[in-house]
Amino acid sequence: MFSQSAEYALRAVLLLAESGQRKGGRQIAEELDVPANYLSKILMQLCRQGVLDSQKGWGGGFELAKKPGEIRIGAVVGPFEGSETPRDCILGSDRCGDDDPCALHSYWKQIKTIYEMMTERITVADLVRPTARR
Repeated sequence: MFSQSAEYALRAVLLLAESGQRKGGRQIAEELDVPANYLSKILMQLCRQGVLDSQKGWGGGFELAKKPGEIRIGAVVGPFEGSETPRDCILGSDRCGDDDPCALHSYWKQIKTIYEMMTERITVADLVRPTARR
């Protein structure tokens, strides 16, 4: 359900949360087996959003800007999902709504509600391995 960028963002944040250490962008890309140039843009966006901090130079890299329990996954994936994810209507209808539902409206509404609850309630700490929780 997440875009490729959102998936990479979440995987990178979870990696940093589990390690508890600052890591360089190339190191993160290697550990996740994702393209380094693509990931670097994602990491910089996460810095602009206040999810990550970065430090340049020797010993620099990326680390979480907050404790894992203070970072909601919506803050991680949101910048990469755009305003239409999840879409208002799964069939793409402009008219779809409670008053004029499409054939899948009631099902999609449930999925959207669960998605929104997930991104608003679940924190990074909820997703890291138990030995890495802080």
